[in-house]
Amino acid sequence: METGIARKEEWPRLRELWQGAFGDGAAFIDDFFVRYGAPDRLLTLREGGRPVSMLALLPMEGVTAEGERFKLPYVYALATDPEARGKGYAGKLLAYAADRARALGAAGICTVPAQPSLHRFFASAGYGECFATRRWEGRPVGEGERGRLVPVGPEEYARIREKLLRGIPHGAWDGEMISIQEGFSGSSGGGLFRLELGDCVGCAALERWPEKMVAKEMLAPARELERAEKLLTGAFPPSDWELRAPAALTEKGALWAFGMADWFDAGPAGAFGEKAYLGLAFD
Repeated sequence: METGIARKEEWPRLRELWQGAFGDGAAFIDDFFVRYGAPDRLLTLREGGRPVSMLALLPMEGVTAEGERFKLPYVYALATDPEARGKGYAGKLLAYAADRARALGAAGICTVPAQPSLHRFFASAGYGECFATRRWEGRPVGEGERGRLVPVGPEEYARIREKLLRGIPHGAWDGEMISIQEGFSGSSGGGLFRLELGDCVGCAALERWPEKMVAKEMLAPARELERAEKLLTGAFPPSDWELRAPAALTEKGALWAFGMADWFDAGPAGAFGEKAYLGLAFD
């Protein structure tokens, strides 16, 4: 058994592991590897020289309420061959990812468990609850709110997002990483949008699911969040909706334990607590 950075010739095997765990199409996975699989981002554990577990370690920053920034890499697409499960390989690969994050000068490492039950698994690997989100159901009520939804690219979305999250402990994605969400949103019939709400601006990442529209995140000044919801739901009638927003901005809906972190530095850990905001998980 050995852990290491995945070699390009191993990508077909990594695709098999990814497909087996998450069911994504080969074209999507191959596109992800080409666009985001920089040499130090795809990690694997090999048994007898053959990859049996994999993950992607994506660049992300944490930002405190005071604006202090630090590296907080994001674990994505952790997948293990079913025949190799029960040997502790996923935990060993997470430990290797944490060692790499430390070597990069990170304050910690984080992830969003794909299923509620996996919170227990990540807790056993040293992760604690960190990121929370509010989510609720919605429907258009009468006429939509006056305003405009303007499609934007990932770089502009990232800039708007950072302004709106100022003063809230959160995970910060740059334009390269938000382009992953752009792909999910665009392919489903949604998109990334700037919300023009009179004298203020919001933003939202939308996906169209078979049974409803989903705002993977909806951001606006707290006093304008209801107005932002009316603008969104009025723009895509007669859809049912799932809306998500930072717990720091609203008491609406249910509090959802969304993401977890393994901290190496007690300072940022204390600044984040359990209700920091992550929002996007590329799920």
